[in-house]
Amino acid sequence: MEYPSAGGPFDAKRIMERQMSLHSQPPSVPAKWSRLAAAATIALMILGFWAAGGTLPGFQRPSLGTMMLEIGLPLVALGATFCFPDRCLVCAARGDGRLSLIGAWFFAGMAQFGAYHYITPVRRLPLIEFGLTIGAILFAAAVTSQLLAKARLFPLVIALPLSLGWGFGVVVQVNCLLDRSPTTVYRTLVSRKSPGLHAGQALYLEPWGPNPAPKDLLTSYSASVPRATFDAIRQGDTVCVVQRSGAMGMSWYTVQLCPSDGESVLVEPLGGL
Repeated sequence: MEYPSAGGPFDAKRIMERQMSLHSQPPSVPAKWSRLAAAATIALMILGFWAAGGTLPGFQRPSLGTMMLEIGLPLVALGATFCFPDRCLVCAARGDGRLSLIGAWFFAGMAQFGAYHYITPVRRLPLIEFGLTIGAILFAAAVTSQLLAKARLFPLVIALPLSLGWGFGVVVQVNCLLDRSPTTVYRTLVSRKSPGLHAGQALYLEPWGPNPAPKDLLTSYSASVPRATFDAIRQGDTVCVVQRSGAMGMSWYTVQLCPSDGESVLVEPLGGL
């Protein structure tokens, strides 16, 4: 069959397939919004590194406001991907035409560790298990949103470690910041010191109070301390361990010079620290 005005064969099937492919492609957002989203992602990455170092103003000490921001930011971004799959994705591939919200993951996954350098769980394994489970649920939701939007999954590789880190940080913040349990002060000895940069300097401690001798690497007793505390202590000195039960039942502690009045290293009126 010839199509008179086209001068060639009329292929209805090919035309229909082409029309369907055009309609199946999500509309591209304006170029200026894409540039703004890219700039926001870079800014959030920089702020995330800054906050993780513990020097970003407003994020140097634990607070209820920063906890809500760091926990809620990826959830809001995830909700946007489900509500507007034709406009935004968790992580968009190059040339996709939709906004990438991975910056929210990066900031939340990094920033929440800046104010918790000097907080240590008595047993790390339960906290790690619970945190990774929550992070895995967030990542599974991100994969689901990507599939529903018919987008490529490969860009989500970067979201996996950020999601797991976010989940771990959520458990740390909720367990410590919302802790209203009384403090118990124990005395113990410093077995050795480990110097480091910024908050990396650590003290390794002998078992104290009800805590038995560590049986594996995940229950070794060590704690990062401020530089002034680290410099004032020598191997074999006695230090005070301020221990609390944790809002989620996972005990945690900070290390101070003796004598101690039972206050933790970081004090926040809105929370348990």
